[in-house]
Amino acid sequence: MHLKYKFALLSLIIPFFCFADISSNLFQNSFNSNMPQMPTNAAPQVSSSNQEQAINKTIAIVNDKVITSLELDQEVQKALAALPPSQTYGPQNQLEIKKEALQNLIAQSILLQIAQRNNIRISDKEIDAAINDILVRNRISLDYLKASIESSGITFSEYKDKLKDQLMINRLQQQAIAQQISVSPKEVEKYIQKHKELFQRQMAPKKQYLLKNLIIDIPKSKDDKNRIFTLLQKLAIAVNNKNISFSDVAKQFSEAANAEEGGSITQWMTYSEIPPIYRSRVKYLKSGQASKPFIADNAIQMIYVETIKEEKPLVNNEITQYNVDGIVINLTATLTASSAENDLKRAKLAIESGDDFKKIAEKYTNDYDHSDGEFGWVSVLDNPPILTPAAFNQLKDLKKDELSEPFDTGNKSWMIIKYTDTREYNAQKEIEEQKALEAIYAEKAEQIYKTWITSMKDSAYIKILDKDLKTQELY
Repeated sequence: MHLKYKFALLSLIIPFFCFADISSNLFQNSFNSNMPQMPTNAAPQVSSSNQEQAINKTIAIVNDKVITSLELDQEVQKALAALPPSQTYGPQNQLEIKKEALQNLIAQSILLQIAQRNNIRISDKEIDAAINDILVRNRISLDYLKASIESSGITFSEYKDKLKDQLMINRLQQQAIAQQISVSPKEVEKYIQKHKELFQRQMAPKKQYLLKNLIIDIPKSKDDKNRIFTLLQKLAIAVNNKNISFSDVAKQFSEAANAEEGGSITQWMTYSEIPPIYRSRVKYLKSGQASKPFIADNAIQMIYVETIKEEKPLVNNEITQYNVDGIVINLTATLTASSAENDLKRAKLAIESGDDFKKIAEKYTNDYDHSDGEFGWVSVLDNPPILTPAAFNQLKDLKKDELSEPFDTGNKSWMIIKYTDTREYNAQKEIEEQKALEAIYAEKAEQIYKTWITSMKDSAYIKILDKDLKTQELY
């Protein structure tokens, strides 16, 4: 049997291979202080004095929509922001960047038009959730985001409109592509086995070490060498028995530049960052322990572990499970999104007025798998997925027993949802499967996306008015 991840997975994967990565593509200029500068012979920036003229200059026509020179300039700057700052751009490079930027705008215009024709809607709450995700991922405040966006030449309101358009495109891509991809359990198992060590590293707590060392030049005399070794062996025992501090030993005997600081190596290091001459010895030391003296790099040395701290692993094994109740109304040829939303508003009002949740669910839902409104314990790693990402976004914002407003699930249905309890669950096996699925899906989805977007372009009316920006295969 093949595994189908129609929603939770594709919402993560699609951004990796197209222009749907909101935080890194739509707004990269705002966060990249090292953005490469366009050479003097490149396309000029649009100033406020000639902005109206630039807006009125049509570069391309896509069905009944136009793409302007200002939009193209903004897309070019976005592309430049993603390139290495040290890279230089000749006239031919600049032209290729503009061509690619225009193709991206054409693709976005086509997909947005299709999304609008398919009545794909994005709520204000979903936009706010996307903005919050950008804040978290970039570790910035909302005020900083607003200032950055406005300094790039667009208002925050325009920014939110762009974000809404991008979310609509994302949802269209998920619906169009997810149905075409399947991954077998054998493929997943093979991927996990191949990347087992990587998974183990990512899921293990990350240790960091604060170290001190002692370095003494090897004496020419063998007797002096033996004498120093014997002394340092005794001092190591004393340090480990807490009879003397390693700092005092280093200050008195070390000949290294950091002797006055007690042999301190100032920065924290992960195990892989520790120099190889120390790594094998640090491996067996605890905090507050010193190694025996050893010879390395033509010197007598000791290494001391001052502190070991553990940070959360790159991939957290613990996930939250929700005990969920909800009412789903699936859209049909005769049941519109507006009707579903209104029915769910009535259902919500009845429940909040004291009516029994189960009876109201049975009255309104046409989802026969959950006709009583009970979904049980669910998580983002359920396979196959029980809830869509839109539903989990709602759960994250709700309090216990709080009922959501009606929302579009992204799966041709509308829903109201609440949770009655939560619990933490160790999901190492599921996470490994999820990451394997993501990687395999990403590769397959990229190929499908290329074919799909080409077919969308082929069925659209596209006319590029600037002959220099026409590509070989199109228009």
